[in-house]
Amino acid sequence: MKYKRTIGSLALVGMLVLSGCSENKSAKVEGISNQKTESSKNTGNTAQMKGKDIPQKYEKSCDNIQFNTEIICPDEVRNKPLYKEKSIKNEYSEEKIRNVLEVTTEDFSVSSYGVTYCTQLGEQIMGCVDLDSRGGNLDVYRKNEDLEFCTKDEAVNDVLQTIKDMGISLGEVSTVVYAMDHETLKSQENKDGLEENIPYMRGNWSKDDDAYFIGIRQTVQGVEEYHPNADVFKNDGDDNMPITVIYSKDGIESLDIERTFTFEQTGEEMELASIESIFDTIEREYTQLITDSKFNVSSAKFYYKTPTMGKDMRPVWLIHMQEVTADGTVYEIVSVYDAQTGKEIVMEGTSA
Repeated sequence: MKYKRTIGSLALVGMLVLSGCSENKSAKVEGISNQKTESSKNTGNTAQMKGKDIPQKYEKSCDNIQFNTEIICPDEVRNKPLYKEKSIKNEYSEEKIRNVLEVTTEDFSVSSYGVTYCTQLGEQIMGCVDLDSRGGNLDVYRKNEDLEFCTKDEAVNDVLQTIKDMGISLGEVSTVVYAMDHETLKSQENKDGLEENIPYMRGNWSKDDDAYFIGIRQTVQGVEEYHPNADVFKNDGDDNMPITVIYSKDGIESLDIERTFTFEQTGEEMELASIESIFDTIEREYTQLITDSKFNVSSAKFYYKTPTMGKDMRPVWLIHMQEVTADGTVYEIVSVYDAQTGKEIVMEGTSA
């Protein structure tokens, strides 16, 4: 079976018919204790809801689209008021970062959009890592386990302190850690057997080469901050974290930092559109498609989306769908919906 990720919204022009769901099937929601949320199916308007009304699961089947949807959001959103936030993009000092890292390699750059640093070992380790959500290999490494030279928590704390010493303020963060032992690294080196990779291979791997892959994402009010790479590549998986680090017994071997931000809370409380109203919108769009494909909405995750420049942040739902064509090909569809208005956010270039 072939897998391919599609980026952006599915084009509807020329594919619409005027029919909707042939049967008015009710949805099954889980995780709301004896409460019902409102949705306005006919008007397209969105009902307001408190965070506690967000279900854990949403299930519905209608013509060519199914909702077997896990709804992922922190308890802070479900149980507490949510306030508007502003973001200010952090500036990076090349001189300060160079001094903190004690840079001796030419593989180092600093710009307004990020920081890149890599040692020889870091480059060799990254040669054993395929950060491709369509079929990468992060899952062959041990997630959230410790290596002998230090614990994962010690590694994360040292990395965060180093970033702070660089003058980069992250505030609260969420992290993901993979333990990359030398034997697994060796097994993943140049798996494609490409001759051009041979000069960059380490070859003789030892326990001294064990390392952690650390992904870092900022959080605000308990919610993960989300910004697509150049506002185009929407994937929010472990392979696409805003900050990634390779950390060995000698410290940071590879460091990639994209845009980071300082956040300011405005004190203005927000109300959200019901998640069901967003699912109703998706249902209307996809049941009108003239296609043999079948669609499944697998997850909806709540984020604070930061724009390219310092503006008001938006609470959003990141929707993951799968399209299965008549020949069995599976396409990943990722779309972003404004959690206040319930409308899809169409991102093009860096203007979003």
